[in-house]
Amino acid sequence: METCRRVKIAVRRHVMYKRRERPYQKIKNDTRTLVLAGDQKSIIILNETAFVIWETCDGLNLRELVKKILELYKLPEEEYQATIENDCQNILTYLAENGLIKEYH
Repeated sequence: METCRRVKIAVRRHVMYKRRERPYQKIKNDTRTLVLAGDQKSIIILNETAFVIWETCDGLNLRELVKKILELYKLPEEEYQATIENDCQNILTYLAENGLIKEYH
């Protein structure tokens, strides 16, 4: 099990992540998106990368998600694998904390 630096929620490689449907609105002339959090009271702001990862969570595990992001941005795996994996772990943790994704075992 791998834990993220700043939170209590652990990102595990074998767990699949599924996006929870939430209303969202892209900010005009900006790369950020406003999303209604899981508590149905808070609005959170996702940057472009976080939004793409949230949109991509369709039952993938961490390894599959990283591969999909590398392909989407056409990044060489050997150069960016570790960075993208770390970013995905942090973003998945943030999304889980805010009720935007579900974990499946």
